[in-house]
Amino acid sequence: RDNPYAARAVAVLAAHQVGTGITARIGTPDGQALWDRWARRCDHDGAHDLGGLMALAARTRAESGEVLLRLRVAPQAEARRRG
Repeated sequence: RDNPYAARAVAVLAAHQVGTGITARIGTPDGQALWDRWARRCDHDGAHDLGGLMALAARTRAESGEVLLRLRVAPQAEARRRG
């Protein structure tokens, strides 16, 4: 992190691994709308979309050698409140 060459290498590696992110094409308009909505709001904290989370995971793996992801399923009431 403190070395600008290493920081640049991590950024380039993550960019090449993730690219533009996952672009799913669902067969129905309703399914596509659900996917698009989830991909925009999949971060529990609301800081990133799906592409941002993928880039964060790629950078973490490049820096630390591993990454741990947790899929958190929100209760119905919380899911409704968050939209």
